[in-house]
Amino acid sequence: MKKLRTVVALVLAAVLAITPVNNVKGAGFNFAVALETDSTTTNTGLIMSDLNQQTVSVLEPFYITGGSDSEVSQLNAYTVIVPMGYKTAAGDTYYVSIPVKINKKGLLAMAVADASGTEVDASLYADEACSQYVGGYDNRALIEEAGTYYIGVATSSAQETADLLYGVALSFISSDVQTLTNKKWGVAATIDYNTPVYIKFKVAKTSKVVFDIESDYSTYVTICNSKKTAITTEESVYTDEGKAAFSLAKGTYYVRIKTSSDVIKIKPTITAVTSGAGTSKAKAKTIKVNGGKKTVVLNAAASTSKVQWLKFTNPKTQAITVNILTNMTSGDIEVEFFNSKGTSFGVKTVYPGVNNADGFSPYVGAIYSSEGTLPKGTYYMRFKKTEKKTSGVLKVNVTNK
Repeated sequence: MKKLRTVVALVLAAVLAITPVNNVKGAGFNFAVALETDSTTTNTGLIMSDLNQQTVSVLEPFYITGGSDSEVSQLNAYTVIVPMGYKTAAGDTYYVSIPVKINKKGLLAMAVADASGTEVDASLYADEACSQYVGGYDNRALIEEAGTYYIGVATSSAQETADLLYGVALSFISSDVQTLTNKKWGVAATIDYNTPVYIKFKVAKTSKVVFDIESDYSTYVTICNSKKTAITTEESVYTDEGKAAFSLAKGTYYVRIKTSSDVIKIKPTITAVTSGAGTSKAKAKTIKVNGGKKTVVLNAAASTSKVQWLKFTNPKTQAITVNILTNMTSGDIEVEFFNSKGTSFGVKTVYPGVNNADGFSPYVGAIYSSEGTLPKGTYYMRFKKTEKKTSGVLKVNVTNK
């Protein structure tokens, strides 16, 4: 039944929008139990077997826990024989009711093909009589609670003269809380937009945390503390960008996901960072003109009074450019400029962006211009969050170019 194997594999691959399935749990598709069309079996119950040809009383999906291509392509596959004379619990001879046990809430992906390799329509129901519809559009069904469900397959009166054979492939992605691992893809199902998914992760020390996110639709991301209380603003991550960045102190966190997509894939890259700035004007760290970069770290949940300071000395009257590479998704950061006497002469707002480069030229009397010069002297830059839920890691350097 090579054709059946191909059809079932490709159907499920299409459902999950991944490459064709190549990691099937079990001994491989082996439908040697298929019966000939002149079979005279008279059992009125379904005969269901796994890939090892072991009889089972209920089907179970493969529970996908990782988001890599090899992990999300795994599934459990079964053969289901519909004996001649089969009837459903409701006495229906034109419908096959196949039991499936689900032990979590999330998304069930199912594919059913007949012995000729032709995909057949299948829906999921909450009852054996197939009267309480759960789902099945695009071969997917969202499960809101654990239990036994039934795949309903419309058939014909063919089993009145012969047994029928189906191949069934099942996989499942949970919407329960999972724990992410640094630089590894995780996967989660969403029940609906108004039911967010919480995915746990840990930060060993102050770090820049960048999430890569793959979904069919825009995703709204919020970082929550260990009590699932939001510590950042809710920010939209668009499908063409797919990244969100935060600065977080050591601790346990949850990333809260809201999206209209059935499934999201997410990968955190957690990189320890150390601030190269001072905590007050008196402790401002020096950054040299045309020298290296300094790192500014402003953590989520920290008070807006927790500011960072840098200073630089302009050796002569000339145009100066402050370059900032931003890694921040939540909120804005204000950069305020002061002369050596502590007098403020302008504020520049740094807006969210992931690896976003920004440059501007401060000069006395104006700030939003690339023209003008800055007199010789020492200057200070104060980096301040506009609100407590803002966070970000900035790379700053100063040039005369």
